[in-house]
Amino acid sequence: MKKKFYIIGIPCSYGMGLMAVVFQYMYNIIWAVKKDYIPIVDMMHYNNSYFKDNREFRDNVWEYFFEQPCDINLNDIDEESEVIIGLHEWYENKEMNPPLTTDLPVELVNYKQDEKFNNYKNYYKKYIRFNAETNAYIEKQYNTITGNEKEILGVFARGTDYMIRRTSNHCIQPKPDELIKKIKSVLKKYPEIKKIYLATEDLDIFNIFKSEFKDMLLDNGQYRVSYKNKENKDKLLNQIHCNRENYYYKMGLDYLTSLYILSKCKYFVGGRAGGSLAVYYMSEGYKYYYMFDKGVYGKGLERIFSIITEINRNSTYKVYSILGFKFKINQDKKYFKKDNSDYIPGFVKRIFPFFGKKIIK
Repeated sequence: MKKKFYIIGIPCSYGMGLMAVVFQYMYNIIWAVKKDYIPIVDMMHYNNSYFKDNREFRDNVWEYFFEQPCDINLNDIDEESEVIIGLHEWYENKEMNPPLTTDLPVELVNYKQDEKFNNYKNYYKKYIRFNAETNAYIEKQYNTITGNEKEILGVFARGTDYMIRRTSNHCIQPKPDELIKKIKSVLKKYPEIKKIYLATEDLDIFNIFKSEFKDMLLDNGQYRVSYKNKENKDKLLNQIHCNRENYYYKMGLDYLTSLYILSKCKYFVGGRAGGSLAVYYMSEGYKYYYMFDKGVYGKGLERIFSIITEINRNSTYKVYSILGFKFKINQDKKYFKKDNSDYIPGFVKRIFPFFGKKIIK
């Protein structure tokens, strides 16, 4: 039986967070496997924020961090391979109905209480696997940062653009004072807790926690951003740059490290976001777990703030939409089989002779 390769390429705006990207790919991977296709993640030919310096469209960014889901990459495809270009957005596929961040439980007794979540937890562990280099780095960081301390309260606190811009339909995040109040109640209930691990990209939130909890707070040394800096006003987190080598790649690596450490903590408190959903999937369970449920941004007056979050996708995707169909055109690569299907109008064929397969819906 001839193998069908299912190339999953998603044009990711520079405002899309890493875990939002990962879940987009994961849901398409699951769908492809159910259809007996061989999924391959393509983050080489599509925009994203995580290319290493001067490596745009030269590396497959997915492989910076993860293994391919079926251990087959783009180089394994030849001219004779049958190739399908996958869905760009998982929610376009009516067969997909995954749990969302808004579905995360507030409190948790055990990880088997929700069968749907448990199934996707298994999918995550099966298909979202760190590559050897990333795994070695994350394990080393975990041991260095925690010092083998086991009684740690993990705190997930999204800030920066997430709270400042209030993006429509994203979960409302708890404020620092709300988190601190909850943490103090947890510390009172579990006096055996020795350390607090705070996962945040927000320098201002980190400084508030450092002032409150002092030496009890573990510092992972990641680069953090302050929105008190006027230059950062109205910018998405992925639009802020510094002179750090391979900044965006390292930002992604720092984020994955933080999520991994959170998944290893015995206790957890945080807000709902893509990162906390990933932590839920990675964790083997907690002695205590609390997830804030504050609704979503973009209702009532918050729509005023959400309007400014419209993202301008102004870079080259190497993906084209013609007469309602999406195609990938890349004459330099050999793995896309030439396809002169009848659904492509003749004049389009003459202008764009190299096409991949039509998206399957």
